[in-house]
This record gives sequence, C-alpha cells and structure tokens, in this order.
Amino acid sequence: MDPKTLLLIPGVIYGVGLADLLKAFKPKVYWEITAMAILLILTLTFNWFLFAEKIGVVADNIGLFALTLVSPMLFTRACNVLTPEADNHDTRAYYFEVLKPLFLLLTAHTLVNVIIQTLIENDGFNLFRFIGIPLLLLCAFYQKLWVRLLVMLAIGGIIVYIFTTYQLEV
Repeated sequence: MDPKTLLLIPGVIYGVGLADLLKAFKPKVYWEITAMAILLILTLTFNWFLFAEKIGVVADNIGLFALTLVSPMLFTRACNVLTPEADNHDTRAYYFEVLKPLFLLLTAHTLVNVIIQTLIENDGFNLFRFIGIPLLLLCAFYQKLWVRLLVMLAIGGIIVYIFTTYQLEV
C-alpha cells in the first residue's frame, strides 16, 4: 500500500479531534477551554506533519503503524474530553471536572510519542517531550490556575519555536 494512502487513517482520527476542538470556540465557553483548544490545534498540526514525515518508515511494519495510531487516538480522546457537550451551560465547572483526565490523556499521548520516536527514529523533539511530561502531570495533580497558565505558555512557546525553526521533510 502506498505510504501516503496510509495517512488517511490518522487523518480521519485527527479530523475527529479537530471537529471536537472547534466546539470550544462558541460564545460563553470558559476561557481556559478555548486557550487549551488553540494549543491542541497547534499540537495537532505539528503531530500531523511529524506523522507524515515518518509514514515511509512505518508503512512496511504493521506493528509500528498500529503503535503510531495510539498517539492520534489518545490525542483525539483528549480533544473530546476538553470540549463540553452542547447542553452543558456551566463550562467552567465542566473544565474543572475534566481537568485531571484531560492532562493525564495528554501525558499519555506525549509518553507514547516518546516511545514511538525511540523505536522509529529520533526526530530531535524528545527533549521537549521529556520537559512536557512532568509539566502535564503537574497540571493534572496540582490544579492551580497559575501553574496551568505557565504550562500553557511554556507549551505554546515550544510550539512556536518548533514552527519557526524546524524544517519538516514531507
């Protein structure tokens, strides 16, 4: 099978996550949900390009391909957890209710990416992932606004740095 054709599978999975994230841009949604949605959209874009870059390596190995699909599935589940249902009017209360599962899913997603990059080939971003794992865990277990803001700024800064300096080879 053509490696580029295999990109449809994670593309559909990421597409479901993106559709969930777009729900966060409605009026009267708690601002942290919208801020996290922006960060997750940027992360989704970055993950998609990294996946496209590595598709030639995993296309011939069904085990590696299946493992690489775990990352978009965890990410999409985190997107789903972040966005409240249409009938939820107290989005602030909802956010605090799902805060721990959201950050644990994002930690698992980051950890799976570390494993994938170690097995396939190092893309040079494992340092950022190793920094991100404790930061995401900190947000999951120490639920203070200033911690979440610092982590969002750190992750946003890392994403902007990567977007402006890294040349993808798709």
